[in-house]
Amino acid sequence: MGYGPAAAFLGESGYTLAKGTLNKYCSPAWDGPKGPKPAKFWGRRPVFYPSQLLEWAKSRLTDDRKPGDRSLKSEKIKRALEDGKQATQPSRREKRPQPKGRHRERSVTAP
Repeated sequence: MGYGPAAAFLGESGYTLAKGTLNKYCSPAWDGPKGPKPAKFWGRRPVFYPSQLLEWAKSRLTDDRKPGDRSLKSEKIKRALEDGKQATQPSRREKRPQPKGRHRERSVTAP
């Protein structure tokens, strides 16, 4: 079972995870959260035991949400709509500071 079938198995078990994310977590160069250790290799392909995959997925479950969780953002938007405030965020273009000096936009006039 390689990364694709392993990710599909986890998805069927209720733990949604993309193949690329699982591949990244199992990479030795990745410094973030570690993925499940392959039980063996078939050539270059990792072989995972389903029981080990489920054990790893269950170990990643937490009781609390992280501050940047999307569900928290949607709750803030709902509250803002209820309060009558503007719930949309400004676009990147609105946030970007205006350039100064020779790089600012110039109006072109015909000769």
